[in-house]
Amino acid sequence: MAGSDTRRRFVLIGGMPRSGTTLVKTIVGSHSRIAIPPGDFPYAERAVTGMDVEEIFAIFRKKETWKLWAVQDFSSLFNLEHGAVFRATLMRYADALGKDIPGAKAPFAEFYLDHYEDWLSGDELRFIYMLRNPFDNLASLKHSHIHKDWQNFEDLLDVHARNWLRSVSIALAHERSDPERFLVLRYEDLVNDPVQHGDAICRFIGVDFEEASMLNRSDYAYHDTNTSFPEQYAARQDKSRYIYAAESRKNALTRAEIERIGSLCGEVALALGYADPDFVASPPDQPGRLNSPTRIRRLARRILRRLQR
Repeated sequence: MAGSDTRRRFVLIGGMPRSGTTLVKTIVGSHSRIAIPPGDFPYAERAVTGMDVEEIFAIFRKKETWKLWAVQDFSSLFNLEHGAVFRATLMRYADALGKDIPGAKAPFAEFYLDHYEDWLSGDELRFIYMLRNPFDNLASLKHSHIHKDWQNFEDLLDVHARNWLRSVSIALAHERSDPERFLVLRYEDLVNDPVQHGDAICRFIGVDFEEASMLNRSDYAYHDTNTSFPEQYAARQDKSRYIYAAESRKNALTRAEIERIGSLCGEVALALGYADPDFVASPPDQPGRLNSPTRIRRLARRILRRLQR
């Protein structure tokens, strides 16, 4: 019941940046019962750095999307602990909209899941994780506002690729161990069949599927597109569909970037069903030969054990 401070169901959305987290947020947040604030809300990511509550909100207020929040003033919460503030903030936002299921979207939320679980320990948590082909995911990341120049992306390519691996590993492990609370959703599946997967999302959360409002993203009518390739979106003939399957972004990567991503992410991507000749599956790494000091230490230990028998 909106306005109640009792046990609530919360929806959190995570995944790699540029993996479709905004798309699923606008779909889910357009449900009549679910309130997902505009923009990202990476609260735990800020809290673990040691920032106090007021500092965290000062950062959020600087973002353009803050102007779209249904509630502006949270200063009365600044004396509370981080977990209480996170929970109360989302509840206030939901209550302001007359909805009973609060939620938030924050890329990389899966890395801070232990904090969110602790903060919402008395509530029902539903975590939706967005998964995307690493070529498309990292190409979209390369061309996003995060990287003002592409040299910066090239310097951090290994970091982004390894973050994709770690993020996916965390998500799959949680879905395997706790499928009632954790859902892994492929971006490609959602855009290719939004009706089927929109319904599956609602069944996972425990609400009825509201096809018209959700797939029209009615609560986010201002949010026409979130692509890193606006020129490609502008060239589309049919802009009446809010959910569409974008072309592959792989050609926005250099050959060296493709080879590196294919090498680092290939085995997991192939196992997830992403077929691409540039994904490389390799045999396990083999330990190298022991160096001389190590062999000598091991020999000494073996002799000592024999003498002690």
